[in-house]
Amino acid sequence: MKTLFRYRLLDNLKALAIVAGALAAICAFFSITFGETEVNGANSLTGAIWALVIGIVTTRIDLRLGNQMGTSRRSAFLANLLGNLAVFALASVGLTVLTALLQIMSDGSQRFVVTDLYQILYSTSGNYVMTPGEYGMMALLSFVLFAAMGSFGMLCTTAFWRVNKVGAWILGLSLGLGLSVGFPNLMYRLSPYLIRPLRILTTNVWAMILFLLIWAVVFLLGTWLLARRAVIKPAAK
Repeated sequence: MKTLFRYRLLDNLKALAIVAGALAAICAFFSITFGETEVNGANSLTGAIWALVIGIVTTRIDLRLGNQMGTSRRSAFLANLLGNLAVFALASVGLTVLTALLQIMSDGSQRFVVTDLYQILYSTSGNYVMTPGEYGMMALLSFVLFAAMGSFGMLCTTAFWRVNKVGAWILGLSLGLGLSVGFPNLMYRLSPYLIRPLRILTTNVWAMILFLLIWAVVFLLGTWLLARRAVIKPAAK
């Protein structure tokens, strides 16, 4: 398990370095090229997408690798989960530090403005460069967001592993239609009942953190229920 955990952590760190470098390069490029740049929520949203991809890609790889090494399925699953959570924690701190450095460097200049989701929704100081405590809350919110998205990715990839080719097509189409049509339509129909909960989530950071943690746990439980009896298929299948 330790070997698998170390492998997953190092592999994920390489992907994190690429994402962080790309974000810094993009900010520098737009600032130099266009002179004026405003980046709102890009770091956490990019990190969330990255975490989703990590969850989708790594779960099958680590279960196969664990099977080849003679490691139990539970140990392989835990190594994958802990490796992902560890790099999500590092990512949340790293992207928060990157945001803070960019804000300090730009110093509120109108030519270059960088903010993130926590600052947009929950910051009460009103300052462009926030206090250390607020940056800590930004990192915590980013971590639970990454954990929820990564866990959802793990659930999706494991669900596809449990079905045949026809089932994979059906599941893929169902997910696509559900997320693009069904979910928005459901949200629209339920909107009168969701106004208050959404107001709470977008004004109380602890409520949002708890909400994301609950979904992360639900997704992880679903992933394990699917993975514990799944036939570990070759990479080509």
